Amino acid sequence: MLNIERNNSHTLQELFDFLKGKKVFVQTHNFPDPDAIGAAFGLQQLLLHFGIESTLCYHGKIDRLNTRKMVEYLGIDNPSNALSFAVYLKQLRHNQKLHETTGLQNWCAIANLMGISAQALMLPECQDGFKSDFWTQTIRDELRSGCAVMASFNHQPVRIVAVEADGVRMDNQIAEISETLIPFEKLQTSGLQWVIGLNDSNL
Repeated sequence: MLNIERNNSHTLQELFDFLKGKKVFVQTHNFPDPDAIGAAFGLQQLLLHFGIESTLCYHGKIDRLNTRKMVEYLGIDNPSNALSFAVYLKQLRHNQKLHETTGLQNWCAIANLMGISAQALMLPECQDGFKSDFWTQTIRDELRSGCAVMASFNHQPVRIVAVEADGVRMDNQIAEISETLIPFEKLQTSGLQWVIGLNDSNL
């Protein structure tokens, strides 16, 4: 039997009511280990208890035998056979006749097609992105507010993971490149073109 603390029951019930009838994904961290999969599976079962179906997803591969056995034992569909993000974007661009470039307008159009609002935080030819204050204040505030932040470095779209004391941490999920840190002093030579903030307009 599910036991919810009284002081949290109202908030949880509002969340469950909000999620009902929506497409829900439970995402683990990249290249998930048994802890991540177990936590995601537990959350999926909790949602199911309240009549909410969800899909588990992750980025990367499950290489370890014990983790693969856990997935099989729990009956979790392995999302590695699902459509990759890169293929999904390629199909989306083709169906919507969008350009194959990584330009700012193209990515804003893709975000809108996904039901996500996009706001330009740094436009091409702008010098703000080369200043550490832009990242430690503007971008850090965006991340803290729950928005996702994307940028284009050398014509490659990347996700901004965090703004640290000495630089910007990012990854490229399309090219399956793991996280990397670019120091503030190297931003001007890193090929930075634009930065956008993404927010789910349905929330």
